[in-house]
Amino acid sequence: ILSFASVIGHSFSLDFLDRLLRAIGLNVSINQIITALDLGLREQLLESTSLPLSNDYQFYHDKVKDVFYGFLTPIEMKDAHFRAATLLREKDESDDTLFLITYHYQKSGNSELFQQYNEKAYQLAKKRFALMQAADHLQLSIDFQINENKITPALADQILELSNLFQLTTKIRDSLSYLEKALQWSKANKWKDKTVHILTHIGAGYYLLDNPKESLKYYQEALALMDAQGESYHEAAPYTFIAYIYYFGYELKEVEFYLSKALPFLASSSLEIKLRTFGLLSWVHALRGKKEEALADIKQLEALQKELSNPVLLSHYYHYLSVCYSFLGTDYPLAHTN
Repeated sequence: ILSFASVIGHSFSLDFLDRLLRAIGLNVSINQIITALDLGLREQLLESTSLPLSNDYQFYHDKVKDVFYGFLTPIEMKDAHFRAATLLREKDESDDTLFLITYHYQKSGNSELFQQYNEKAYQLAKKRFALMQAADHLQLSIDFQINENKITPALADQILELSNLFQLTTKIRDSLSYLEKALQWSKANKWKDKTVHILTHIGAGYYLLDNPKESLKYYQEALALMDAQGESYHEAAPYTFIAYIYYFGYELKEVEFYLSKALPFLASSSLEIKLRTFGLLSWVHALRGKKEEALADIKQLEALQKELSNPVLLSHYYHYLSVCYSFLGTDYPLAHTN
């Protein structure tokens, strides 16, 4: 009885355990279940999770749960997880149970239903801005496809999305391991448009790891591939990141050149990229003695302020302004206030 309870999870209710055992076909009465649970409480294998008579229990420790779970055969495990998912769907297929249903289908070995519910769980996590949880579900989907050798352009797109989530949650090295696999597949299958995006994502990863040499190598490979196809890259971010790499080498003409390439695509860029682009542009114009251009850049920055609710971006905003005013040698009170 406790072995099948461990399938449900660390905590469980008497009602759901009873329904699961009946669904499995285990011939036990409700009194036998209660007797087993009472024995578990006395032996400190279980504990009650709330008020007396609530019929809610949890295992005393995860290791206790794992021991009972290990008593089941692989076939029993898969069958019990499948039936648990089915019972949850019958009772309540709401947002609150979606992640549990996905978990049970994953353990059941039913790949079709797992993929279906895992996608729903991923979309729900994204909707809730639960980025780490979204990344976990997307990673599960990607790993499943890799294990099944389902290497497609759609998989490359998912890896690009996963790299965005990983980079936002500081799992940058993990993102690079997936991107490097995707790059191999993309080059082997001649998915040229995918290859360019993968290269720029790898470049961004190395930039965030403070490795400008590697970052620039991948960005330049991406741009060279676009040039060979007679096309240009229609996103601002790669040009902006390349500009920053040159800025730290104080190659200001190169910085200005790449920022000028970014400007036409800023309208569709994220707020962060707009901030980074106009901020760096204001510094370069100020350092090169282009005061009017620098002041115009400052106006572009100030126009973004009303959209800045993220405190990190807001601190960057004030940093860009204060440094630019300092470079210009004017408005020092405002610069120091910023």
